[in-house]
Amino acid sequence: MDILKFLAPIIILSFIFVFFNAIGIWIKHYYYVFSETLRKIYRLLNVKKRTEIVWNELIKFHKEEGWNYGQFDKEKYIQTIFNIEDNLRIKFTYQVGRDKLEFQSLILNSFDEDRTTDILVLASHFNGLLNFGKVSVSTKYNCVELIHSGDLVTYMLFPGEIQSDQRVHYNVTRDCCWAFSNLIETGEDPVFVISELLRRKDDDKTNM
Repeated sequence: MDILKFLAPIIILSFIFVFFNAIGIWIKHYYYVFSETLRKIYRLLNVKKRTEIVWNELIKFHKEEGWNYGQFDKEKYIQTIFNIEDNLRIKFTYQVGRDKLEFQSLILNSFDEDRTTDILVLASHFNGLLNFGKVSVSTKYNCVELIHSGDLVTYMLFPGEIQSDQRVHYNVTRDCCWAFSNLIETGEDPVFVISELLRRKDDDKTNM
């Protein structure tokens, strides 16, 4: 009985602590949901300011990631350089337009004109497989880019999508860089190069 008298207050206090802790978590959760809902409503009412809102979210995202970048406020674009492989650094550009946020990466900044057909064929194979972005080949400037555009209203209401799409864009850029670099260095047929890339990706999934 003495033990029960001793343990009873401890048990009661434990229940009280658990109860109020659960209430606190519930309040935090619903406060977050409520504040997020208000933020979305406010932004919908100010949809004409979507360009400025997404531009500020883009800057905030880069600051939080701690990346080195160039910020061009007048044209509303940010440029940064990421390592793709040990000796390969690629320029990435993120530009806010009136209705879209565009992600660009420079896959090849130049290529010989005699490789134009192979470059175009490989780009066509990529675009047939991609469900994110498009490989764009400029025969005027002899360069290759990966470009993806997203709707500003989506990024305005769900700013986390900026980070999500940036990650996907980076990963697709890595695949493109491997394929086009392999094409230039080995002179292999574009069909073989894209097949080898798909095989490598299947192997990576198997080894995960």
